[in-house]
Amino acid sequence: MTNRINILISHLAIIIFITATSASCNDILSPYISTPTISTGLINDFRPVDNVDHFYIDCQKICCSARLSNVHKNVEVTANWKYIGSNEGKDNNNILLHSDKVFSDCDCYIGFTLDSPVHGFNVGKYVVELLIDGKAGSTAPFYVEKDGSVPIPRINFFQVDPSAIVEGQSSTLSWDVSGATRVALEPALGPTESHGNIKVSPVSETTYTLFAVNRSGASTSSLILKVIPQIREKPDLEIIDFWNTGNILFYRVKNKGTVVSCPCTSTLYKNDIPESKDYISPLEPGEERVESFAGYHFSPRFGSITGSALQEGTTDAVNMRICLNQPPSCAEASLENNCLDHNFGPLLNLNLLRYASHAIFENNDGMLGVPMNRDYKTGWAAVGTAQVESGPVASALLMVPPAASGKWIQARFGIPQDSTIKLKPFYIPYKSKFTAKVGLTADCSDDTSVKFIFGMKCGDGIVFLQPINVDHIKKLVSYEVDLSKFAGKEAEFILRVESNKNLGRGSAVWAEPVLFQER
Repeated sequence: MTNRINILISHLAIIIFITATSASCNDILSPYISTPTISTGLINDFRPVDNVDHFYIDCQKICCSARLSNVHKNVEVTANWKYIGSNEGKDNNNILLHSDKVFSDCDCYIGFTLDSPVHGFNVGKYVVELLIDGKAGSTAPFYVEKDGSVPIPRINFFQVDPSAIVEGQSSTLSWDVSGATRVALEPALGPTESHGNIKVSPVSETTYTLFAVNRSGASTSSLILKVIPQIREKPDLEIIDFWNTGNILFYRVKNKGTVVSCPCTSTLYKNDIPESKDYISPLEPGEERVESFAGYHFSPRFGSITGSALQEGTTDAVNMRICLNQPPSCAEASLENNCLDHNFGPLLNLNLLRYASHAIFENNDGMLGVPMNRDYKTGWAAVGTAQVESGPVASALLMVPPAASGKWIQARFGIPQDSTIKLKPFYIPYKSKFTAKVGLTADCSDDTSVKFIFGMKCGDGIVFLQPINVDHIKKLVSYEVDLSKFAGKEAEFILRVESNKNLGRGSAVWAEPVLFQER
């Protein structure tokens, strides 16, 4: 009996020893991380969405995912993204691009992301290196390449207006890019599309750079916006508003400066012609005052004010502008806010499609007769219904250039005369703009790039203004041209389309082409 008890005790001791030994072995097992999987994205638990090790220059981001095992405490995992070089075996740069770390206390997947620089990734070999608590864990290589069959993006224009401002004022950046899959501005100004504009108000001189990237490479353009510091110890007169009460024009003036303004005069202009003057006595800093042109009889209803009766393609509105301290007789911090204008009377809203049946159509080969057959080889134009991604658009101008690359077609609009080949020009009113919605019909060929251009024929000269490129089929895009600097002139209007290739069975679309005035 005693022997049996001894044997049982011995067996129990062996079991306890084995169990203790096993627990001790688990304690000394080190955390382990698997070889990273390179992918284009991660799902919620950081697993990879795919397994890819080759990318193009214009990819938005590159991700890696790995599995952690034997985690028994708060483990630190670091990801080092490195650029090895463009010529494997000869160019070993080993440049650290980005480093990031996470902490984990479970056996699970972890993930990291390398975001693209604004100019796209450099071509060459890369590697991601994962460290556990600062010690080597695992690595994985990946590669970035370019697609030589695709031309690099083209920056059609990148401009700033005005190119110099006084501190606190704003300027407008505008750009147009074709052939890009990604467009960015530095300093970063939010989401950027192939065509657009944005107001900026930097506090000091700033260099803006536009990046246009696709899988073949990147194009860049830079410009400088100068900022003139405010002269704070000077008056700064500004017209806040003006209006008419009966036949008297009133206006509100404010001194936004830091010292008392000196006396000056204000001038009233009608369609750029001086009509009256008013004396403005000094204003204290921050003071506002209502002034008036009491000696001027104003009424846009009278013929002496509005001019001749309203004719086709003209406007009965009158533009009234008030300017302070011009020419300057009193030093101010800024002269940019000394004028304000307003249109009185009925405003012009002119839809060019109304005149499409009398428009003169031309292409590379000469004039085209109206109506035209839908010949996709020689090109055609007609007013009809456009089928775009967002649905049908009724009463749009459809235009198809000749099939060969680099061809164009245009329509010239004016007021019809007795002669079928002669048009009377439209009058361009004050504070006017041309707007339209442009795009491609859903049945256009893939990779089509079309340039839409608004132009004017003034006398014998033709001027084409800011173009817009549409290089993919989507909903209609807004197109706007400011015509303020042409106020008072007469011109025929031109809607032009240029294409890089055959549009297939599709067409370029001008929807709602309108000349209108702002109040």
